[in-house]
Amino acid sequence: MRILAAWDDAVEAELLKLFLAAGDNEAEMTLSPESLAASARAGGWDVVLAPIAFPHSIEEGFAQFTRLQELLPGIPIVLACRQQEMIGLPRFLTRGLRHYLVRDEQGDFRFLVLSSLESAVAAARAEEIRQLADKLREEMEGVRRLQESIIPKGLKPPAGYEIAARYEPAQVQVLHGQPVVMAGGDYYDLFSPDDHTLIVIIGDASGHGLKACMSIMAMHTLIRMFSGSKFRDTGAFVAEINERLCENSIVQSGGGFITLFYAALDTRTHTMSWSSAGHQLPLLQCLRSGDITQIGRDEDGGLPLGI
Repeated sequence: MRILAAWDDAVEAELLKLFLAAGDNEAEMTLSPESLAASARAGGWDVVLAPIAFPHSIEEGFAQFTRLQELLPGIPIVLACRQQEMIGLPRFLTRGLRHYLVRDEQGDFRFLVLSSLESAVAAARAEEIRQLADKLREEMEGVRRLQESIIPKGLKPPAGYEIAARYEPAQVQVLHGQPVVMAGGDYYDLFSPDDHTLIVIIGDASGHGLKACMSIMAMHTLIRMFSGSKFRDTGAFVAEINERLCENSIVQSGGGFITLFYAALDTRTHTMSWSSAGHQLPLLQCLRSGDITQIGRDEDGGLPLGI
């Protein structure tokens, strides 16, 4: 631990420095505001110790305190306060002071000063971790919302058909004591490129988080760029999507891939053609008997996209 200390008594400062430099700690003692500011600018400190009335009054001490906050943002400052000086503490507390110790006339505080500084450093690092965790949680939530923005809402099937879909978060973890909904690579879409064709898409990008989300976003954008008759030839369509994904840096970075089931339903003849790129094969359920049959064979699944 690197300790920057300022003190208002040269004799006390010499003895105090011995306490501060115990163990693996490194301590620098200053006796003037100018040397304190110069050392603060040099940086590299873990914690600062100073009297509340440095160098001569609480008013001057407050000015030094605010200056240290500007020079060393995020570095904990511990103030030593005599009993009669505690009336000035509220001003410092409202300014952000979190740690102080009582400076008794006998000097017994010296036996507690090092543990007080260590506690201040530990608290500052815990707060930094909490803030980073909050930021990470916000970013994860943003990625999840981005992914969900492309999931269709209020599916409208053509006449004679019913459609149901359900999307659930891919993974839930606990980060810094709070639940986090992780963005996954799950994807489905349903749309009609013309009056008699219904397109059904189910996909899954490898992994979780931002990369999986961006891979799905890239594929979603590519699919919506096509139009007309291109949607009906499922094999050619999937092959072209794969070719374009192989050229996409987002999908290719880190060796990611996407599985895809792509089906085109002719609502006039009620026939469906489909192609699968590494995705699970579809299941057909007879509503009268309840029997469920897999359509196709495992070898029909093909390879994932983007590889």
